[in-house]
Amino acid sequence: MNYMKVSEKNFCIFLILFILSLLFNLFFVFKQYRSYFLRKVTRIEVVVNKVVDGDTVDTTDGERLRLYEINAPEYPKDCLGAEAKIRMEDLILNKKISLERIGKDNFGRTLAYGYLDKLLINEVMTEEGLAYFEKGKTLTQNSLAIEQSQDKAKLAGRNIWSSYC
Repeated sequence: MNYMKVSEKNFCIFLILFILSLLFNLFFVFKQYRSYFLRKVTRIEVVVNKVVDGDTVDTTDGERLRLYEINAPEYPKDCLGAEAKIRMEDLILNKKISLERIGKDNFGRTLAYGYLDKLLINEVMTEEGLAYFEKGKTLTQNSLAIEQSQDKAKLAGRNIWSSYC
């Protein structure tokens, strides 16, 4: 009977320590990724009037936009740079797209996710193997989708993941 009291006491201590550990972990995860949890998503509509390359476009309001978390081959010098630019033109040139702004890069370009209707353009470019996923400073709900689309392109050996480049 004395053994049972010790076991119950040890179990209670273990349970309390486990709950405290869980709460501390949740606190630190939330603290590190609070921008992801608290970020208010707003979208604006723009019209693309020029495609610079597979990840950069200009809008009719004079804004230069860089698609967030992807990096396409540079046009015209990199392997498949021309193909990435042509695909981007086919997707969005002279079309209205929605932007989810993230911030600015070192060159003053607006970093954003681009949507054609409900289609995430960043994800399309990586899934077709015409851009690389580059983890951004701010994790978003789209980060995993873009990373997974790159994995699909790698497995299929599409474009930049083929033996061509």
